[in-house]
Amino acid sequence: MGTTFLLRELASSMPARSSVLTFHGTPSLSSIPFGVLTPFLTRTTSALVVSHVDAIREILVLLESKDAELRQTLGAGVPIGLPLLIIDEADHIDHATAEVVGRLVQTGHVKAVISHRGTNDLVDPLPQLWDQGLAERISLQPLTMEEGHWFCSEVLGGRVSASTSWHFWSTAGGNPHLMWLIISDAHNNAGLNMTGGVWIAAMESTPRGFELTDVVREQLRGLSANARRALNLVALAEPVDECVIAEMLGMAPLNELHERRLINESAAGPGQIQLLNSIYGQVIRSMVPWAESAMLHKQLVEHFQTDDFNPQALLRHVTWALDSGEQVPQDRLLLAAIYACKLFQSSDALRLAELVTAREYALRVRSVKARAYYNVGDYLTAADYLQGIEEEATNVTELLFGALLHAATRATIGDSPELSEKDANTLRATGERLALEDPGNAAEIRMQAQERAGVMDILNLSRTGRYRELGPLVEKMLAIPTRTGDPEYWLNRAVVLAVEAERLSALGLPVQGMASAAQALAIPQSEGHDVFFLPEMILSRVQTASLTAGAWGQVEEVLTAVPVYIGPAVVSFGGSTSTAHGMMLLRQGRIGQAHEVLMSGVEALQLSDPLHLLGFCTSLGFYTASVLGKREVAQRLQESYREGHGMFVVTLHERAYIAAGIAHLKGGGPEELMVLAATAAESELRQVELNALSLALDFDVSTVAPRLRLVAESVEGPWADGLAAFGRAMEDDDGHAALAAGERLFQSELYHFAAMAFHIAEGRAVRDRLGGTAQSARLGIARCAAIVGVAPSATPETDEKDAKVRNGLTKREREITGLAAEGFSDKEIAAKLHVSARTVEGHLYRSYGKLGISTRSELSLMILD
Repeated sequence: MGTTFLLRELASSMPARSSVLTFHGTPSLSSIPFGVLTPFLTRTTSALVVSHVDAIREILVLLESKDAELRQTLGAGVPIGLPLLIIDEADHIDHATAEVVGRLVQTGHVKAVISHRGTNDLVDPLPQLWDQGLAERISLQPLTMEEGHWFCSEVLGGRVSASTSWHFWSTAGGNPHLMWLIISDAHNNAGLNMTGGVWIAAMESTPRGFELTDVVREQLRGLSANARRALNLVALAEPVDECVIAEMLGMAPLNELHERRLINESAAGPGQIQLLNSIYGQVIRSMVPWAESAMLHKQLVEHFQTDDFNPQALLRHVTWALDSGEQVPQDRLLLAAIYACKLFQSSDALRLAELVTAREYALRVRSVKARAYYNVGDYLTAADYLQGIEEEATNVTELLFGALLHAATRATIGDSPELSEKDANTLRATGERLALEDPGNAAEIRMQAQERAGVMDILNLSRTGRYRELGPLVEKMLAIPTRTGDPEYWLNRAVVLAVEAERLSALGLPVQGMASAAQALAIPQSEGHDVFFLPEMILSRVQTASLTAGAWGQVEEVLTAVPVYIGPAVVSFGGSTSTAHGMMLLRQGRIGQAHEVLMSGVEALQLSDPLHLLGFCTSLGFYTASVLGKREVAQRLQESYREGHGMFVVTLHERAYIAAGIAHLKGGGPEELMVLAATAAESELRQVELNALSLALDFDVSTVAPRLRLVAESVEGPWADGLAAFGRAMEDDDGHAALAAGERLFQSELYHFAAMAFHIAEGRAVRDRLGGTAQSARLGIARCAAIVGVAPSATPETDEKDAKVRNGLTKREREITGLAAEGFSDKEIAAKLHVSARTVEGHLYRSYGKLGISTRSELSLMILD
C-alpha cells in the first residue's frame, strides 16, 4: 500500500505490544528546530528547548508514561516491546529532530519506522543508521500489471476479468492503496458486479468516495499556493507543455510537483507533462471551483494554441472549454469526438457528437456515435447508425470515414458476407457518382473509392476463409505506389498487411505472418480521419501469428504491450487478451491455468466482443473443462457455445477444440478431428490441419503421429518443429529418440507433448532394459509436472514394476536398492546404513533375483518406495 497508509496501519496494530509515537514531516516545519516534536514536548513552545538532551529527556519521560499505561492495561506479567517511533515523510523534518531520533535509536531506547520520498535525501544524521547497520532500507514500487491483477483477485476474493484489473491498476498508477479505494468505491456504487463467477467493472464510472478524496487531499498537503495552482492547471489541461506552465508560474512550483512525485512526463511527447495517477486528475478537477477553472482556462489559452494532432490534449482542452462556458468551433468538436471514441471515452464521444450540428458533418457524426456504441458492446445500435453511409456520402471524406467500421460491425452482428460485398460495391458506385459531380478531382476520388472497396473485399474474404483468393488481391494492394502524405493510403496498407499475416498463418507460415503483422503495426497513423479500431485489429493478427508459430516470448511481449498500444481499449478488448493468454497456456500444457484465464475471458467477451472471439474462447474453455473433468462447467459451455464469425482461421480452430472436448467428455476418439484435418488439407490450410492432428494425439498416438510429422514438417515455427520431432520419435520406436523429443518439446515450452514423449520414452526404456534412459525420462516427467502443476501419471509398466518392488523385497532390500538406484556405491551405502560392504552386496544380489534383473543400472527401471 502507500507509505502513509502502511504507517497508519502499523500504528493502529502496535499498541497491544508497544508504546507508539507518530509524527509527520512537513515542509512548513522543516526549518524550525524540534518543529514536528512540538506536540510531544511539555514546554509551551519548542523554542524553550535549549538542547538535544532536553528534548531526548522529555521524549523518554513521555514514553515511560505510555509504557506504564500499557502495563496497567495488559497486566504486570505481560511483556511489552521497545517503544516505536513512526515518522512519515522524514525528508521534511528538521535537523534537530533527526538528531534526537538518531540518538534514541542508537542507544537502544526505541525502534523506529521512517518513510521518505525516493527523490529526496533523508535529513542528517538519519542516513548514518543505515551506515551503522541499525536500519534496513525498503523501497516501495508501484505494482506491475500482473501484480495488479493478483491484487484485485485477492481483494475481491475471486476471478477478475483482465480488463477490470487493468482498469483499476492503470487508474491508480499501480498504487495498491488507491487501487483498494477505487475497488471499494466501485463496489459500493454498483460499478463492480460479479457475472458468471467473474468480477467485472463498469469502466466509465467515476470514483466519488469521500475516502478517496481525503487520500488525494493528504497527498497534496503542504503544497505551496503556486504549486497547487500549477497542479490544477496540469489536472485541467493534461497533457500540457511544461514550458507553458513555467512561463505562467515559473519553474519553482513545477520542481515542487516533481519532487513530490505528483507529475511526470507524458507519453504524448517530449516536454508534455501529466499527473502521475489519472485518479488524481479526476479528484482534483472535481475540487477546483468553476470560477477558478474558467479563469485558469482563459489564462492558459492566452499562452498557447492546442496541438490538434495530440488526441488527449485536444480532447481535454475542448471538454475544459465547454465546462468553462466557452464556444468551441464545430470542426474541433467533431475532431474531439473522434478522438474520444478512439480513446474509448464513449460517453464523452456521444456528448461531443451531439454538439456537432453542422449539416456538413452529419454523416461523420453518425459514424462517431456508431463507434462509441461499438466500444461498449452495443453492436446493433452501431449498425443502425452506419446503415446506408456508403450511399449517402456527399464527398470522398464522408465516403471513406466509416466504411471499415461498417464492415467490422456487419461481421460482429452476423450479417451475411453478401451484405458486406454489397457495401463494397455501393462504395464503388458512390465513388463513381462523386467523381462525375467533381470532374476536377475525379481521378483522386475514383482511386480512393476503389482502394477502400478493395480493402473491404479483403476483409470479407478473410471472414469467409477464401484464403486462396486473398493472395492475388493482397499482392495487388501492396503493389500500389507509396503516397507519403495520404493517411487513407497508410490505413489501407496497414489493414491489408494485417490480413496477410492472418492468411500466412492459416497456410502454415506464421513466422512470415509475424513479420507482416509487425510491418502493419509499425506504420504511423493519423487519428482524425477514420473511426476504425486499427491498432486493435492489427494486434489480434500479431497474436494469431505468434500463437500459431508457438513463439511464446512474442506472445508475452504482445500481451504486455497491449496497454501501451491501445491503452483504454483494454476495457473493450480485454476478453480478446484473455483468449490469447489462455490459448498460449493451453498449448504449453498448463491446462488448469488456461481454464481459469479462459473462463474470465468468456465472461468479458459476453459483454464486449469486438473481434468476434466469444465462440473461440468458449471452445477453448469447453475443451479445458472436459480435459480437467469439470463436466458441469463443460456442459454449460457447450450449451452456450455459438460458432464465431471473425477470422475464419480462428473459426476452424474452435471447431477442432469443440470436437476434442466432446470426445473427452463422452469418451470418444479422434474420428471427427481427423475429418476436420482432412477438410483443412483440401484447402491447404496446414496450420489448421496441424492443430486438429495435435488434438487427435490425445486419443490415438500411434495412428496420428506419422501424419502429424508430415504436416508439422511443412509448417513454420517452434510449435510445429516440436511436433515434428515428436512424430519422428514415435516412428523410430526408440527410447533414446523419444527422450530427445521430450527434451526438445520441453525447451519449446510444449509441456503436455513433452510429458507424452517422456512417458513413451520411459515405457520403451523399460521394455529395452535401458536404466539410464528410463531414469532420465522419469525426471523429465517430474519437471513437466512441476511446471504444469499436476502430479506425474504413471504408465502401466511402471505401475506393474512398482507393485513388484513393494511386494517382493524386504524393508532392508528396499533401502539398499533405493540408494543404489540413486547412484550410491556399495561402500557409501554401507557407511550410511552402518553395515559392511559385503552385506550390501548380498542384499543387492538377492534383490536382483527377486526383481528379475542382472545389473545395477537396471535398478533405475524400478519405482522404489
